[in-house]
Amino acid sequence: MGYFTRNADHMRCRDYREQRLFIGSGVVKAACRHPVGSRLKQSCMEWTVHGANNIPALSSVVPSGRMDDYWEQRATA
Repeated sequence: MGYFTRNADHMRCRDYREQRLFIGSGVVKAACRHPVGSRLKQSCMEWTVHGANNIPALSSVVPSGRMDDYWEQRATA
């Protein structure tokens, strides 16, 4: 009950639908799954879990122009 009370302002599904906004997570999940999945499933690819987990991070830092930050973080980890 507390969750609904704290988040009531965000639960305006009718308003969001009238604005033609997506209210479910399916669209976001599909948008993430497609580029990551297509990268990981290319022919002759073999991935460790650790290596595969790096792909989403790299997929997001390249378009955002934060590649230097990514490598600095990796060097200190």
